[in-house]
Amino acid sequence: MNTVARTVVINQPSLFPWFGELQKLQMSNTSICLDHVTFQKAGFLCRTRIRPDTGPPRWLTVPSVAHTRSGAISDVRLLPTEEWLSTVMRKLSDTYRRAAYRQHALQLFEEAASDHHTFAVDLAERSLVVLADYLGYGLTNRVRSSALACRERSTSLIAGLAAELGASAYVYGPGSGGRPHYLDLDVLRAGGVEPIQVRYRDVTELPAEGRPPLRCSMLDLIARHGPDARRWIEPCA
Repeated sequence: MNTVARTVVINQPSLFPWFGELQKLQMSNTSICLDHVTFQKAGFLCRTRIRPDTGPPRWLTVPSVAHTRSGAISDVRLLPTEEWLSTVMRKLSDTYRRAAYRQHALQLFEEAASDHHTFAVDLAERSLVVLADYLGYGLTNRVRSSALACRERSTSLIAGLAAELGASAYVYGPGSGGRPHYLDLDVLRAGGVEPIQVRYRDVTELPAEGRPPLRCSMLDLIARHGPDARRWIEPCA
């Protein structure tokens, strides 16, 4: 595959992901949607966390068709859009009823769902595109792992996918204890890929009333801060 990629981010598809995922994408010039791996029901493919004005965060879920435990993310199907869209939009509207940019968040979700996607990964990927467009940056060289050859595991998978795209660096989040549990930095470097750790922005810099919990959807920042939410995805100095 011909590509000018040098720095890669690899992430499982997430429905309107949190700002940390978008911040990592800002630090790369290519990214891989990890859609060939096994679907985990407790993940973020068909749901995202949103936060009302008072009380704890809640889940915003798009219903999917029953699937097998061994099924790949790329195979997960959604119920027909007309069966759930109005319900999801009402929940989103109610959650952000006092937010200054509530309508922006609603329009972004409706835009992502308007294509009536059959597969959950397509909706998740579309949600990433509409977020990027709203925030004013492009998603270049976005590739799905199901279209690539590597089928290793853990760090070997990361190194193999990066090698297929000609990447020499991999951007990762801190995880618990300084790095994700699956990531072996020595194995990554041995595969010719240099690890780059992202430092997420500190949400405590936000006013208390506009502060999202970690891993809340980017929609949360947009509903409360509008276009200014962009500064939370810009790489830290």
